Amino acid sequence: MKIRILLLGVVAFLSFSNGEAQNKRLLLFDKYTKGTVLMKNRARTNAELNFDAANNNIMFKQNRTEMILTNAHQVDTVYIGDRKFVPIKKVYLEAISTRHGDVYVHWNLKNAYKGKKGAFGMTTQAKVESINTAEFHYGAYENQYVDVYELSNRNEYYLFKGDKTIVVKDEKSLLKHFPARQREIKEYIKTQNIDFAKVDEVIKLLEYCMGMD
Repeated sequence: MKIRILLLGVVAFLSFSNGEAQNKRLLLFDKYTKGTVLMKNRARTNAELNFDAANNNIMFKQNRTEMILTNAHQVDTVYIGDRKFVPIKKVYLEAISTRHGDVYVHWNLKNAYKGKKGAFGMTTQAKVESINTAEFHYGAYENQYVDVYELSNRNEYYLFKGDKTIVVKDEKSLLKHFPARQREIKEYIKTQNIDFAKVDEVIKLLEYCMGMD
């Protein structure tokens, strides 16, 4: 009943159409997970949810039908398992708590199919495809048919400090926001061997930077 009310009155869910001008989906979770959609009017709906990290969509599954959660301006927070997503400026950001404040991740993943790996380790061909993110861990992946995939991570990370918004894409953009602490940050990146393609390592780095103030 709650889902029916949500569909009819609180927020609209649209059936996913392959004809829409979108990238191929990259689901952040290996399966649809129990979650909650909390509306700004405090209405709450439980559903099977997932996150499309290639198109920045909250996905909803009813029976075998996949749908997209629309009208983000009416949504307060989406909880998928123990993960939290909030709509900010027309996109969903994942909110991750650290000891020194929250980091918001703007997921933007692409997966490039590099080709087939032969007996001598040579890789041929190149085209772009999608694969469920559960199948790789922010790096290269080979399946049982020796197809080689490589993740292209274009994530952005947001820090909100008062009225100031800090957007981090890479080391250069991070250092720009902490001009007085560049030497220390560079040293931390070097000693901790921080890889900006790995989300957990970037979160660790940003937690360190926020703790410097």
